[in-house]
Order: sequence, then C-alpha cells, then structure tokens
Amino acid sequence: MSTLLINTEQSFTKANEQDKQLFLRDSTSSNTLTHNTDPRPVLKPRDQFISVVDKFAWYSGKKVAPSALSRLPKAFIVEREQLRSSLIQGALYYIKASADGTSSALRNASEGIQSLLNENSSTVADVAGNAASGLADGAANVIGKLKNLNLGSRAGGGGDAKILEDSNLKSLLGIYLTQPTGFQYAFPYFEDMPPVSNSWGSDGNTALQGLASKISEVVEEVAKVAFISQPGVYIQKPQYYQFEDTGQSITINLPLFNTVNRGTQPEYQRNYELLWLLAFQNKTYKTSFSRSMPSKIYSVTIPGIAVLPYSYISNMTINFNGTVRNKEISLPKLSHSQITSQRVNVPIPDAYTVQITFQSLLADYANIMMSDNFMTQLTPNGARKGDNP
Repeated sequence: MSTLLINTEQSFTKANEQDKQLFLRDSTSSNTLTHNTDPRPVLKPRDQFISVVDKFAWYSGKKVAPSALSRLPKAFIVEREQLRSSLIQGALYYIKASADGTSSALRNASEGIQSLLNENSSTVADVAGNAASGLADGAANVIGKLKNLNLGSRAGGGGDAKILEDSNLKSLLGIYLTQPTGFQYAFPYFEDMPPVSNSWGSDGNTALQGLASKISEVVEEVAKVAFISQPGVYIQKPQYYQFEDTGQSITINLPLFNTVNRGTQPEYQRNYELLWLLAFQNKTYKTSFSRSMPSKIYSVTIPGIAVLPYSYISNMTINFNGTVRNKEISLPKLSHSQITSQRVNVPIPDAYTVQITFQSLLADYANIMMSDNFMTQLTPNGARKGDNP
C-alpha cells in the first residue's frame, strides 16, 4: 500500500532555491539561485481536492449519501507558499504605494508650473517651463518603473491578484507574494459565527495627535483656573478608532475514526496521512546554515461566514481517543534527494479529536462581506464564486 493523499511519484526535491530579485517586472526572469545544503522536498497531491467531508470517516455509522453531504456547511482551504520574504515584499509594497501617490502629485505639479509660466511669454519663462516639464517627466519615469514592480499582480489562476480581487481588496495587492502548493481541502464546519469586536481609545496614531494633545492640555489647565470654584472640571476628549493589524481566527473541530471502514483502503492510513501532511507543511524546513523555509499560508473560505485571504495555522492539536495500537502505514521518505514511500509502524488510536485554528494575516475588513469569495458555493465538482462557475 502506498500513500493515499501524497503523490510520492510526482513529489520532488529542490537542490537550489530561486530568490526573487527586487526591481524586475517579470517574475519568471528575475531569479537568482541559492544552493540548498539540505534539499527541500516539494510534496504534490495525488488528487486535485482532498475532501474530508466526502472521503474521511469523521462521522460514525453507515456512509451518508453524497447528496446529503453536499448540504453540509464546509470550510474550503487552499494551501499557498511564500515566494518572497515578508520583509522584502513589505518594503516593495510600501514603495509602490508611495510611487502611485507621488506620480499623481508630480503630474499635477508639472501642469501647475506650466500654467503659471505660460502667462509669461518671455524666453526665460519658456526655458524654465521646459526645464520644469523635463524634470517632472524624468521623475515620473523613475516613479513609473517603481510602479511596475513585480508584486504578484498575476490575475489568472490562483494568483494573489485574483484572491484579493475576489475579496474586494485590490488595494492590498502586493502585501504578500505567494503561489498555490496544489493542496486543497474541504473540512466540515459547524462552529458559531466569529465574534465582531472593535476598540476606540485616546491613541490616535497620527502625526497631528501630539499637537492636539498639547492644545487640549493647555485648554484644560485654563478651564481649571477659570472654574476653580467648581466641584469638578472635566473636558471630554475625542476618542480614536484603534485599527488592528490582524483579523479574526477560525477554528475547525472534528473527529477522525480509525475503526470505521467505508472503502477498500484502511481509514487509519488516510487519517494519519492527513494529519502528518498538515503537520509537515506547517513546520519550518532547514535548507542551509542561514535559511529556513517558513510554514505554509492558507486561503480559507467559509461561505456566508468568513473569508481569510491570507492566514496561517496558529495551532493544531490532535488528541488520542480509545485504545491505541501499532499499525503499519506508508509515509513519504527523503533519501539521497529522492522522495519515496516507506512502511512504518506508528501508534494509532480508535479515533482522533482534531482542532485546527487559522489566524488571519489581514485585518477583518467589511469589504469581504460583499465579495465573490464570501458568496462562494461548494459543489461536488468544485466551487462557484459569485455568479461564476
């Protein structure tokens, strides 16, 4: 028996990593190679879609008809990996945003200078006008190159642009540069609605707040002197909305039974392999003295409940239930830069109780609640977003 979820025949190792350079437009031609002391395994799925809802023993009793399972609420999860570090990508994200704003300002300034100089027909004014126009054009050319930075604008397929566009968050394009790993999951989801929380406080997080605070202190001291005979003096100060960097978290809870058989393959192999895969993909992988690959990123969609365009598994707990026995299963093995499968004895309980928490890497924006991603409907053959199949 080989692995059921991981295709060891198509999985491979990377002896070298492609590092994305900073200022090239085409991501396919902007790479340098760095050597891996420890080759990094790249796992590939055996099936396009790992549906825990349909193919796993997460409920007891007889197998439920597919038509009934299709009516259950689900969490649709797409696994992704970073192509560029958050440090570099974040810097480019800010640079491009600044370039977008500066380009408009330069264009307006150039037109304003030209308008003023056109009122004077002297030769000096003409020369000055041409110089101003040339300077603005030169600056605009540099800024134009900055605006064309590769920030993951590929719209087709599973690109970052598509994820953010379908979430009504195109303004965040470039905050992460990722690509799909090929692993997609559907988990049953029966949890409550995520809570909504806000906070207002005295910290305005603006450059003008310091000045406003000084003014309010002076006014308050004057009021205390003016109304010194009064029992109390208090001036209500405005509160400021406190923006959060991270958004909501989503927790999936489910059992996985190892003693329920609904097919030709043992359930304990399928269950253990799923948990092994999630654990493996969410640990750092050391490839050289100074380089480690981070854990994977996930796009989580629970139709009508929540959408997390970018998230990570902040916690995964697996509890054993019932009697524990050694069972022989197949696992991926890396040997001499080749990925194969090997039989090994591991402890298998009667059932697992699994809890997986996904923490959003973006704030909880209302944009998402009117997006195609929020309206996603999962079907037996895939997913339908908004009005598009």
